Amino acid sequence: QRTGTLDAASAAIASARASYDLLLANPKQAELARAQAQVQQAEVALKVAQLALEDATLRAPSPGTVAEVNLTIGESPDAQLPAFVLASGEFQIETTDLTELQVVGIQPGNTVDLRFDALPDLALRGTVAKIETIGQRSQGDIIYTVVITPEQLDPRLRWNMTAAVSFPAE
Repeated sequence: QRTGTLDAASAAIASARASYDLLLANPKQAELARAQAQVQQAEVALKVAQLALEDATLRAPSPGTVAEVNLTIGESPDAQLPAFVLASGEFQIETTDLTELQVVGIQPGNTVDLRFDALPDLALRGTVAKIETIGQRSQGDIIYTVVITPEQLDPRLRWNMTAAVSFPAE
């Protein structure tokens, strides 16, 4: 270990002497070399900082708006919660109250009528975008999640508003 320390010190002395000799031989060139070394160090530091920023940046898997943040600076994250809830740009309504007897008559592409408790004057048409293939047991029934996309949007609509969905006969 001492040999390594001695070798490192000897190398540092040799390097310092070489720098000193270079400075005495041609001061302008030595200053230029020092400035170039500083620029290279700054470029390396910038690259390291850019990589650290890249590593610390969270990217959403798809476009959207952060609707909920479940992280607090300085606290450990809750493993049961997602770090962020992302609301996609495409507004969708989910209804989970279709039983196995009701869902058999519904298909993706069917039109639906939408009414909103908070906006009784608003009536919209929508389209069934997706029906989950696996149902969930709820109070003795098997229910299926149906995802509906409104044909148009109203700026007064907000995520998690209650909607009544009617499936007219096609």
